[in-house]
Amino acid sequence: MDSNKRLVFLGIWGATFAAMFGETIPQSFQPLFIAGLGISPAVVGLVYNIRNVEQTFLRLITGSLSDVFGRKKLIYLGLGFLTLVPFFYYYSYDAWFPLIAMFISGLGVSIFFPPSEAYASSLFPAEKAGTAMGRYHTSWATSSIIGPSVGGFLVLFFPDYRPIFLIAGFLTGTSLIIFWLFTHSDTEHSNGEDVEGDDEATSRVPCNYAEDVIEPEGPRRAGCCLQPRILSLGTYHIHPSLRFATRLQ
Repeated sequence: MDSNKRLVFLGIWGATFAAMFGETIPQSFQPLFIAGLGISPAVVGLVYNIRNVEQTFLRLITGSLSDVFGRKKLIYLGLGFLTLVPFFYYYSYDAWFPLIAMFISGLGVSIFFPPSEAYASSLFPAEKAGTAMGRYHTSWATSSIIGPSVGGFLVLFFPDYRPIFLIAGFLTGTSLIIFWLFTHSDTEHSNGEDVEGDDEATSRVPCNYAEDVIEPEGPRRAGCCLQPRILSLGTYHIHPSLRFATRLQ
């Protein structure tokens, strides 16, 4: 992995850590906060289960959407939803806002993780996909350990809980900044290679693969022909505008 890809991976790792850190800070006192609003234990259990139900169905959809609209766009969208969640809890005074907050949380997690995992994996060679996922998942695993501990510690200073939601919201918001700082100049990758912004690369064909090369005069690089040409390989003809070989009958 070169230095540019290493920085991009660090940005994805850092954004995930910040998002999950802010997301998990309230976990140590969240049920007590919701119960303090006068919500019954049965409703509290329902609120917590909403996110799991969402993720079961939405992750299948969002994974496909990231292939259509681009991973980075969905990552930004998911991080944006996760940033909103603590602020909904801060303004909660009845059962409705916690329900909305948990729904948005499930939506954000479902939108964020499939494309972020795919983006992180694409920075490594295909045979290193397991290594990529192992390193990437240390981000949320670490934050899930630290977050609740920090939240429990903050309760000593903010026993009414609400200011802690503000702190969690601002910390989660830093994930957007981290992701932008490290990845804004990077094109998305597929199997370790750039997949956009390199039109010249798609038209580059090694000359020494052909017995006969027919090409107009134009610029050349060592070992490559950059102008449109037809390469004769026995009974096969290859043209770069078609990007496939056809056998002549």
